[in-house]
Amino acid sequence: MSLLYMVRHGQASFGTPNYDRLSPTGQEQSKNLARHLIDKQSKFHAVYTGNMLRHQQTAQPLVDEGGLKGLCPGDFTVNGAFDEYDATSVWTIQIEEMIREEPSIAQELSRLPDDREVFERLFRQAMLRWVSGDQDEEKGPTWKAFSSRVAKGVKEVMETHGEDENVIVFSSAGPVSAALQFALDLDYAKAMELAFSTLNASVTVFEFNRKHITLQGYNNVSYLEESLITDR
Repeated sequence: MSLLYMVRHGQASFGTPNYDRLSPTGQEQSKNLARHLIDKQSKFHAVYTGNMLRHQQTAQPLVDEGGLKGLCPGDFTVNGAFDEYDATSVWTIQIEEMIREEPSIAQELSRLPDDREVFERLFRQAMLRWVSGDQDEEKGPTWKAFSSRVAKGVKEVMETHGEDENVIVFSSAGPVSAALQFALDLDYAKAMELAFSTLNASVTVFEFNRKHITLQGYNNVSYLEESLITDR
């Protein structure tokens, strides 16, 4: 059997003009992750990232600290199957529909971005509304299409590395939860709930061969000090 490690990126720069880069905390999380994997003597036959800078910045310390030397060709392979969904587009579409259904939400939006509690509540409501499947595909991205894209990427990994190999994928909470949905046959709402719970720089591990995949461990951040454990 082979092992697939799926890592959510380190903390990104939430609340800044450029979210898609690691914060100082995210950089420290990624360095700790690299040391943890090297200390475990994990040998990776392949390393994948999505297209996001935060994915690649999270992978880079493992490369810089020698964790991949002689273990795989090149630094890492970029595969768009492991990109996060377009959260901005999803949020915009869903929030417009939510305001149409409940106009008072517009007042709550005026408290953003300063009120994190309001943002977290509305974001959760919007995402769960999105995965319900009621949205017309012509209005924007759907969870069904997104999760199918991730599942296809996981299947490609299984077919390519299903013979006693270790593979690591640096991605986001959405693709991690979509992979869990694929492996565990979860419904869409449960998959999204797992996305909400997936911590920065956490490690989720699957055991697989060319035909089957099972969950071995989820959301591991045991290697991080408490001060470095973040969810956004």
